[in-house]
Amino acid sequence: PLDVALFKPFSTAYSTELSNFMYNCQGISSITKRDFYRLFHRAWHTAFTKSNIEVGFEATGLSPLDAEVVLKRFKSKEVERSSSSESTTSVLSASDWRKIERLLRQVVEDVHNSRSRQLSQTIHTIAIQKQLLQHENERLRKALINEKKRR
Repeated sequence: PLDVALFKPFSTAYSTELSNFMYNCQGISSITKRDFYRLFHRAWHTAFTKSNIEVGFEATGLSPLDAEVVLKRFKSKEVERSSSSESTTSVLSASDWRKIERLLRQVVEDVHNSRSRQLSQTIHTIAIQKQLLQHENERLRKALINEKKRR
């Protein structure tokens, strides 16, 4: 039952922990034994929960005892396709550049002329660059803190 309901969530949790670590360190820091154990420990506690263990026993039909659970896996299943919805996410919060854009529209008389559009695009680009730099600085600070902990 463990391989049914625990190792997949554990693998996913560990991959997430490792990805977050590498993202925060920007690949500058290597993983030490201490880092490995910390990441492993978090992933372990995320995946090996009472509910996941119970689901594993239920999924295999061991508790409560149910042979039909196993037999259902061998019956042909109809393939269902889920509709994929495009999600458009922005690096920026909705309030940053949009507030500036609204202010620009209030101040500029003709928002459709080429100079106004160029100014609007420049504001948008600068706002995005600002956000990216803030994220990079945050990750570099975390990497530096991680390096200091090792010494």
